[in-house]
Amino acid sequence: MVVIGIVIWVAGVSVKDFACFLANELNIAGRERQAFFHQTMNFYLLRASVIAVLLGIIIHYIWVRRIIVPIQALSTAMKEMGNGNEVTSMHITARNEVGELTNHFNTLLKKIKRAETLRNEMTADLAHEVRTPLSNLTGYLEALKDEVLAPNKKLLQSLYGEAERLKRMIEQLHHLSEKKWRYYEMEILHG
Repeated sequence: MVVIGIVIWVAGVSVKDFACFLANELNIAGRERQAFFHQTMNFYLLRASVIAVLLGIIIHYIWVRRIIVPIQALSTAMKEMGNGNEVTSMHITARNEVGELTNHFNTLLKKIKRAETLRNEMTADLAHEVRTPLSNLTGYLEALKDEVLAPNKKLLQSLYGEAERLKRMIEQLHHLSEKKWRYYEMEILHG
């Protein structure tokens, strides 16, 4: 704004000085008229400069607001996400770098929500898959403890099989977790 103001002032002063120089050189009017001409030129120079500076301030405010407000909204949304709060996608207000940044934010938000949905589904499925063999083990072990069932080789082999099944599921879950984590790392890094 300072630079714009200086440029406007220098241009105005230059025009005024040139107009006064021409008026003096051409001897268009007498001394009183030339003094009046100088005063009039100064008045219009000052008025034009003030109007130009005010217009510059208004235009500057509008442009800065168009850039700063969306960036502040993105910053607030990122803080909310960082605090674990739910954030909705943001409206794209411009077709410039800020709009592109907002679009990337919305895309990232969709991926995060999709990952959260998949994680919730996987957790529910896992709970269901683990509950069945664990219920079998618990039920048979309680029956053996309460002496409702007598221990025999076939029953012990069945219980051992259920324990091995649980062990395999947990190992598979561990491998799946490592693979998924690497997959998400690659997806986040490479889009």
